[in-house]
Amino acid sequence: MKAFLHAYDHVNLGDDLFIRKITARYSHVKFYMYSTAANAQIYSDIKNLAVIDKDSKKFKMMQRLRPSLVANYLDKLKKQCDAVIYIGGSIFMEYPTWENIVAWWEFQSGQYPFYVIGANFGPYQTEEYKNKMGTQFAKLKDICFRDKYSYELFSNNNNSRLAPDILFSLAKKIIKDKKREIIIAPIECESREDICDKKEEYLRHLAKAADKYASMGYAVNIVPFCVDEGDERVAIDLSEMIKSEVRIISYNGKNHLEILNLFESAEVVLASRFHAAVIGLSYGCRILPIVYSNKTVNMLEDIGYLGNICDIRKEETYKYILDDNEAVAVSEELIKELSIKSEEHFRLLDKLFTRRGEKSR
Repeated sequence: MKAFLHAYDHVNLGDDLFIRKITARYSHVKFYMYSTAANAQIYSDIKNLAVIDKDSKKFKMMQRLRPSLVANYLDKLKKQCDAVIYIGGSIFMEYPTWENIVAWWEFQSGQYPFYVIGANFGPYQTEEYKNKMGTQFAKLKDICFRDKYSYELFSNNNNSRLAPDILFSLAKKIIKDKKREIIIAPIECESREDICDKKEEYLRHLAKAADKYASMGYAVNIVPFCVDEGDERVAIDLSEMIKSEVRIISYNGKNHLEILNLFESAEVVLASRFHAAVIGLSYGCRILPIVYSNKTVNMLEDIGYLGNICDIRKEETYKYILDDNEAVAVSEELIKELSIKSEEHFRLLDKLFTRRGEKSR
């Protein structure tokens, strides 16, 4: 069986784990992904994933001769597949050019058996965008949202479903005897409209927290999830403000196991990255969410997280960063429940890919 896979392919830890999750689950399915030679190297260990290099001489020649040749090639390939799948998180944000987004989805939903899993909707500004996207969602084979807020926007669509984030299914065991280690997963503020002027205050509080944890005997690790989005630059700036010893472990596309092992053993996570919160909770860490977007707030509300949340957009919540007691874990029972429920994202794909009696896992 064959599937064409759409995903965010900018060496982002969360999204790359999505890709690894789905290809491992359906190891008997041949996946195709239109991406870059660099990503072909990053995913080279995934034997059932073929990365089509869009920067190759072949595709550059096709683009020069006639741009439609590339589209025609991909169209033909998708029509040979049993499913076209978009696995991703914030893939439905509204931009000024949202009409082009709607047009893309209109074509995709009309041409192929299209499945969307792991997504949230927004942020959006106009009802027109939301309503037109809802029309396209109704044409999909399946769309499974990762938060209740997004699901309820389109709950009138018969094919809309809800399940916790896919990466809640990551951890298979929780280490009871955690090491005195803290993970800081920062984000870059300057390119984000709501927090573009918050960088100095944000980093100052993180640095103070790092030094406080270091004084209590914690090893301090800064883990940039996405170099492409500026996380590593922020990590370097932050490290220069921290008086204590610090280690930077940047995700490079190949070291996902090293980073997951760190989450497995670490006690505390200061999570600005959405998936730092999800992974931290999954591995039984005490987390302090330091949010820049409602997508994290929505996720935490859905799972019944009882701890406080530092919102970069709200100055009065920065105090939580400096208090060790504000980092909170959830129960092992809840983690197991979320892990099981997160598998629901794959329910319809499981049926599709086992229709010939093949195993889906």
